[in-house]
Amino acid sequence: MITRGGRRSATLAPTPAGNGAAIKEFLAAQSLDADFADDVAAAQESVTDERDGTWHDD
Repeated sequence: MITRGGRRSATLAPTPAGNGAAIKEFLAAQSLDADFADDVAAAQESVTDERDGTWHDD
C-alpha cells in the first residue's frame, strides 16, 4: 500500500498474467478491410521522434 499524507493513494501489486494464446486466437479470427495497409502506413507516417524539450499542455 502506498500512502500520501497518511491516506492510502495506491496499491502496488504484480501485474496479472497475460494470455498470449487467447490474443493470438482473437487476432487470427479478425478480417482486415481493404484499406488496412493504407491505414497502418498513414499512422506510421504521422509519428515523429523529434523532441523539442518543451512541455505541451494542449
